[in-house]
Amino acid sequence: MENQVQTLTSYLWSRHLPVEPEELQRRARHLEKKFLENPDLSQTEEKLRGAVLHALRKTTYHWQELSYTEGLSLVYMAARLDGGFAAVSRAFHEIRARNPAFQPQTLMDFGSGTGSVTWAAHSIWGQSLREYMCVDRSAA
Repeated sequence: MENQVQTLTSYLWSRHLPVEPEELQRRARHLEKKFLENPDLSQTEEKLRGAVLHALRKTTYHWQELSYTEGLSLVYMAARLDGGFAAVSRAFHEIRARNPAFQPQTLMDFGSGTGSVTWAAHSIWGQSLREYMCVDRSAA
């Protein structure tokens, strides 16, 4: 399990955001212009399109959505829970130290992931929190 956690953590840190369609089109136009400026290459439209697509594939990050199975979900939780919980707990401790009278009654966690914000908030404010709203996107 430790190897899987390390592998997933490395993969998640190495990911880039997906390229927006407009940016991809801009890059394709730039490459096409670059290929057309080269007088040594006589390009048919089909060859030009193939060369542009080949260059785009080589130079553009290929983002893929993760498909979370039960096993991968457990590995994800093991990889991300402790760091997220520690960071949020530290922030909540600072809030409590600066304003001890602050007793939130509701919590909205957008992008709740592993639920570490909910756990950290409950560990700091306990019973004052009466309502939790956790929102995360799902492909399901």
